Amino acid sequence: MKEKELKHIEIRMVGIIDTEIEAAAKGKLFTIPIKLNLSAPSKWSDIFFKNWKNDSHKNATQNYIIPSVRHNKIFLFETTVEEIAKKYRLALMSTVKKTNIEYNSYVDNELAKAERIKLELEKQKKIIFKQRKAAKDVKF
Repeated sequence: MKEKELKHIEIRMVGIIDTEIEAAAKGKLFTIPIKLNLSAPSKWSDIFFKNWKNDSHKNATQNYIIPSVRHNKIFLFETTVEEIAKKYRLALMSTVKKTNIEYNSYVDNELAKAERIKLELEKQKKIIFKQRKAAKDVKF
């Protein structure tokens, strides 16, 4: 990701997009899209998926769903709106919040790294400039 593209974001779930709910292959289950207030960068999506996989909301007695983040939507597959409301809503909200924190920390680290590289390049340019200037004074 380019430095100018890196910035802090605060992604929030806006709501279920009822007009885009689709039937899944398994009978009474559906693909449920949840609208986000912003389009998620791919790094944010990666962090979200990692957090979802690792979080404590998983329970052996629940049907465990794996969400997918695409642009400004989270898709939940093979589930129902009722199941999301009862089992996954709070976990989704928690995962989004945690992902925002981790993504913004990632942005801070990347910007700091870019600044260090920029300063090192400026330092090297000054050294090269001095060497070139000194080279002009060497006579053979």
